[in-house]
Amino acid sequence: MRSRHSVRARAVLAGAAVLSALVVEARVWHWPWTHAFVSWLGTHVVSVIAAIVVGLVLLPSLIREKVAPVDRSNATAGDSARWPWLLSDSGLLTVVGTLAGIGMAALMVMLEVSDDLAAGPDRAKLQIEAIKYGLGSIAAGGAAAALLLAVRRQRHTEQIHAHTVEDAAEKRVTELYTKAVEQLGSADAAVRLGGLYALERVAENNVSQRQTVVNVLCAYLRMPYRPSSSRGPDSIGALLPAQPSRQKPPSEIVTPAERDPAQELQVRLAAQRILAAHCRRDDGGPLVTPQPWGNVQLDLSGAVLVKMILRDASLRQATFSDAIFVGNADFTGTEFTDGVSFVRAEFRASTEFGRATFDGKTLFDNTAFGDATDFTDCKFTGAASFKAARFRGRARFREAVLTEASFVSTRFEESVQFGGAVFSGRAIFSGTDFEQEARFGEAMFAKCKFLNARFKGEAWFGRTSFADSADFGGTIFSDSAHFIESRFAKDAKFGETRFQSETSFARSTFERLANFGASSFAAGTFTGARFGGRAWFVAANFAEVGVFDGATFLGDCRFTKDFPGDVVRFINARVLARPDRKDEWPEGWQAQHRVPGDDEDFLVLRRASAAEPVAGDIIDI
Repeated sequence: MRSRHSVRARAVLAGAAVLSALVVEARVWHWPWTHAFVSWLGTHVVSVIAAIVVGLVLLPSLIREKVAPVDRSNATAGDSARWPWLLSDSGLLTVVGTLAGIGMAALMVMLEVSDDLAAGPDRAKLQIEAIKYGLGSIAAGGAAAALLLAVRRQRHTEQIHAHTVEDAAEKRVTELYTKAVEQLGSADAAVRLGGLYALERVAENNVSQRQTVVNVLCAYLRMPYRPSSSRGPDSIGALLPAQPSRQKPPSEIVTPAERDPAQELQVRLAAQRILAAHCRRDDGGPLVTPQPWGNVQLDLSGAVLVKMILRDASLRQATFSDAIFVGNADFTGTEFTDGVSFVRAEFRASTEFGRATFDGKTLFDNTAFGDATDFTDCKFTGAASFKAARFRGRARFREAVLTEASFVSTRFEESVQFGGAVFSGRAIFSGTDFEQEARFGEAMFAKCKFLNARFKGEAWFGRTSFADSADFGGTIFSDSAHFIESRFAKDAKFGETRFQSETSFARSTFERLANFGASSFAAGTFTGARFGGRAWFVAANFAEVGVFDGATFLGDCRFTKDFPGDVVRFINARVLARPDRKDEWPEGWQAQHRVPGDDEDFLVLRRASAAEPVAGDIIDI
């Protein structure tokens, strides 16, 4: 490449020299048009020089616009695409040609001036000086070309050196990485620990290797190992059951027999601590040690994780499917930025997810939770699925924010709290089992479905807001159900729902349809409730009493007429007075005695036999 560039520059210089000789030999300055041109050039010499300088400045950009973009992804150290334009072939030729052109122009101007002098020594001397200056300018072009070629050679040498150093560094990293991985296969726990910390150093000093190191650590944790037969307090056998439910029996686990289980546990704990230390969020502090490795991906599917702690971590993508968490697991404040899967995972003890953020798709399908699970103040911005999950201990979702939530066929064996939770999208609890107390007080639902759910303990929905339709069709409330001061902005569907204990909808608001058709109540209270749309109680059954004292009915009302005796009561209840009403009230009750309201008149519901209010008919709501 160097010889090719030198040949080009020498060719330009030789051409300029030959052209100069021809100009002198042909005495071009005596030609009529040349005389006019040289005269003009001598008059505007400053402008011509300025134009040449501007051309040198603008020419590189003009050339780049005309030439197709160069693919630099495969460029080598010697490629001119990585050099300044002045050091490229076009730059060298431009410099040489410009200086040669200036020399030729100066030569012609000076020869023209010499012709104006009378023949004699001064004229000959001036012509000699003209030729000297012209050739000197051409020689200056050659010197400039030589200088630029020398600079380019130096840059080329430096780039080769830089690549050599880079290759040596990569080779050293590869050797360190290979040796550390080999150490992980050692039978000696101390050697395996050394391999772990060697990999940590590799990742610390080489950003491009961090995800690779994380993958190796995860692969090590995914490898099965034989639990210790000891049941002492410091052994893994004390934490794992004799036969892990999601792993092969110990006899089928392929693990080097010479590895001590207790020592292997310490190696695994060290690997977990390395991940926890470097996966935490980067707060921008330059002095924080160890330094976070940024959003990394974790694949710990099928791993046995002992006392896993990933507090305030930041994970781009994480997979914990089929993993077993032995001891308490802590994910407090962790950010899962691109989805996470805990499908079929098993938590043996308590689990903390408080303040965690789930930005992508979150899967807890068929997950088994242990003693207690805390999702307090969590944020699920993507779809969250807990289908067929099992909560063996207490579960808390207080103040959690869920966009799309599915708890289909989920089982809560202990109490569960959703107090203050916000369900901004669909919330599906169809077929869910609530074995103990379930609290949804002051929660906010958009569209929700509790189809065929089973509440075996107390159900609390006090001051709960349902912004869209709420469907409790076929749900069974075995214990008391409390919907006090709840608000149903759209259709409330309780068709064929069974309330087997005391139920209260006192002071609740039904803006549109309130469908309790074919539902059954032990004792239901709707004291002070407001029905803005249709109230449908056809085929509903109250085993003890249904109390609608002080309720307000704005839309049409349909009740079964043949309720026995005083099972349904409407003392002081009001009905909007309008001529097109189509109501059916239980036998013995009718709307009469118009009373003024704030905006419209109402009719008071009374027993048909009572012409005037009697003692006990007017109550204080």
